[in-house]
Amino acid sequence: MGRPLKRYVEWFPHDVKASRQSSTIEALEMVRGADGEPLGNNGYAFWFKLLEMLAGTDSMYIDCSKPDQWLRLISRARMTEQDANICIHTLITMGAIDRECWEERKIIWCPNLAERVLTVLPRRGMAFGPPLPEEQRAAGSVDADIRHRDVTVEETSFGPVEIDHDWARVEENYAEQIGALPMGKALDQLMAFYEKMGADIVITAIEHTNGKQADNPKRYLTQVLSNWEKAGVATVAQAKAQIAEHEVKSRRGQPAKQEEQPAQDDGDGVRWVS
Repeated sequence: MGRPLKRYVEWFPHDVKASRQSSTIEALEMVRGADGEPLGNNGYAFWFKLLEMLAGTDSMYIDCSKPDQWLRLISRARMTEQDANICIHTLITMGAIDRECWEERKIIWCPNLAERVLTVLPRRGMAFGPPLPEEQRAAGSVDADIRHRDVTVEETSFGPVEIDHDWARVEENYAEQIGALPMGKALDQLMAFYEKMGADIVITAIEHTNGKQADNPKRYLTQVLSNWEKAGVATVAQAKAQIAEHEVKSRRGQPAKQEEQPAQDDGDGVRWVS
């Protein structure tokens, strides 16, 4: 069942001691602008106006390769293009925004901001961060942009409601193959895996868990997804390769008479078994 989703925040953390303790702000205030003078308060203002713009977007990034977005930024900052570029390169140097996104695609992306505001946004259906470059998709290094969501807006008596069809697929597969969805922190954890790896990978893990017939499928699924996250799994093909690799290792480490025995849960945590 869908519910209204807020795709932006109305506030973000701003420490009252930020101007005295932040090396990033200090660098922006001290860096020299196009006129040779330190930017001072203009550098300070640029950073927080930039954060306001980022937090107010659907996906926490600004694509400055699009003239309208670049003009909106420098207009909001009341700054020349030269000084805005100086601020951006200072922020890259300080590690405040992503270097690769800016240098390769002129996209301003601040991962730390996204991580901090996730605590006030519903995770379901949210897709933060810039899309993968087209050449990366063409090279076949990934199946698709895992942050993309199949989301539609439907009119209801409560107003417009966003329906996340990808999450609905996860819920349906979970119910069919494992049982009722977990609650509380366990549900948050499953949603977090979904946000990081996408519906298809999570569904692959659900199907694998069902196939193993583990005594504690919910714990088994969590461990599988955790292992895949640590291994950097980003495609279904990579997930299936992980399954095959562990199956081979498991068979090699067991006597032949045990190869056909079902998985056992000894209470010490979920393990890769066959």
